Amino acid sequence: MWDQLQPATPAGESSPGPAPGDAVGPGVRAEVLGEDWKSSADRAWTTTGDATGFHLLVADARHGCAWRTAATPAEPGFETDRWIGNACVTGSGKWAVVVYAPRTFTNDPLLMSRGAFTAVVNLEPCLGRGAPAARPGESAVLQPRLRDGRQGGAGPVGRRP
Repeated sequence: MWDQLQPATPAGESSPGPAPGDAVGPGVRAEVLGEDWKSSADRAWTTTGDATGFHLLVADARHGCAWRTAATPAEPGFETDRWIGNACVTGSGKWAVVVYAPRTFTNDPLLMSRGAFTAVVNLEPCLGRGAPAARPGESAVLQPRLRDGRQGGAGPVGRRP
């Protein structure tokens, strides 16, 4: 049986597979991402946590969907095996609001319902360093859960006129 298998790429030819950084290979981007991939505003994002922080990852179609770390929020002084959290992206797709905490916060009812840290993250790659801030017309609402499971204390944060 093994002698009947054919290589995915014939010998001597280069594979159009993933480029460095797990991007869609340059040779197949138009096929996989669409003809307009170079000018596309499409962006995928996800989160994952480990002992070093809560990672926010983004992949832009115009860069071949190569994943990059937009931010890794964590707080000094907390020993944890995993940072956990959640995130949402503003309507423009340029900013993410991240709520994160040590995994052990889930073991305490008060910390589970009201204990977390927040960060506003600029998802646009930049050459310089700058402090995150809300853009005009964009806002996020952070709402803790009350002890009985209901939502409470709603209010916009990071909003600027």
